Formats: sequence, C-alpha cells, structure tokens
Amino acid sequence: MVSADRRWQRWALDGAPLLLLAVLFFVDLFLPWQAGCFPFIYGQPALHGPGIPVECGFSQNGLGGSGYAAAAMAVAVALFEGLRVGRLALPISLAYRSLISTALAAGVLLFTILDLIPRFGPLVSAPSVQPFGGAFAWLALLLALMVAAGGLVHWEIWRSWAPVGPEPPAPPPASPPDPRRCPGCGRRNSEGAAFCAHCGRSLAG
Repeated sequence: MVSADRRWQRWALDGAPLLLLAVLFFVDLFLPWQAGCFPFIYGQPALHGPGIPVECGFSQNGLGGSGYAAAAMAVAVALFEGLRVGRLALPISLAYRSLISTALAAGVLLFTILDLIPRFGPLVSAPSVQPFGGAFAWLALLLALMVAAGGLVHWEIWRSWAPVGPEPPAPPPASPPDPRRCPGCGRRNSEGAAFCAHCGRSLAG
C-alpha cells in the first residue's frame, strides 16, 4: 500500500498527467455538449405553431455561465502543472504547491458540476437530438473527476509534508520541595524546625 501511495505521489509531482488532463478538459469545453430543436421558417427562427417545421441542430458547447469559470480553472491547472513539468523553481515549498494544485483541481470539478446542472434534464431525457448523444458533456465530467482525483493525491501530499506548527513551550522545571513547608497542612515553619508548629506533624516526611 505504501509503495502504491508513493507511485501516485510521483505521478502527481511529475505534473505531466494533470497537465494533459487539464488540456483535454479545456478542449472538450469547445465541443458540442448540447443541441436543441427550434421552429424555423425560411431558415429563420420562429415561434412554434402548427405547420411550422422544427429543425434540430442548434448546438451549445461547455462554455457559458459556470463553464467560463471551469475553463479558467483548467487553464490555471495546466499552467501550474506546466511549472512542474518545466522544473521551474517557485518560492514556495512542495507542500504548499500541492495545496494549490488541490484547490485548482477542486475548482475544475465544482464549476463543471455547476455547468452541467442546468443541462442535466436534456442530457438525460433527449439525447437523440444532441450531437453524439451529449457524450462530450459526460466526457467533460469524467475528465473533471480525474483532475479532482489528482487533486486528492496532492491533498495527501500536503497532509504528509505540511509544516508543523510551533512546538508548545516546555513546562518550567519543578522547584525542589521546601523543607520548611509542612506536608500535612502546607504551612511554612521556621528554619530548623523538626515538627510543624501548627499541626505537629514531622517535617521530615
């Protein structure tokens, strides 16, 4: 199990796999995710009514609304992981770099889901009117999940390598017992006393 975890960590720290996934996701955003059917008269959109032909083929890609945020996150992942591939030094530790990768990967998945929510009904109920049955929308979700999985590996790296906080201060050294203090009542006695002047107990213990 440890060796498998280390392989996944090497995979994540290499940067190339996450870079490739982010690029594929970004390209997928420009492919047809969704199609619609609209009434047309002489090639122009018209209000639906009896006898008006309906044409299908109006396609939408993954951009728009939350899709723009997902695209921005994918670009950020690609650029940041490209720094790993190029072995470019950054003024931050490897642990914090993994934390940044985790946040960016989570952003890709979050905004992809938000982009798919308003499309979910047509993607499920009417796949026949969509180019390729809406496959590119589901492919984007799969790629986003894979990017997020890479982010989880980086999260484990962050947890393993995160800098520890400052150590608590050491407790002060215990002071030697006072021979003049009575072990019974706790009161102090005069120097050289063998018995407590208050309770009569022996000060020798």
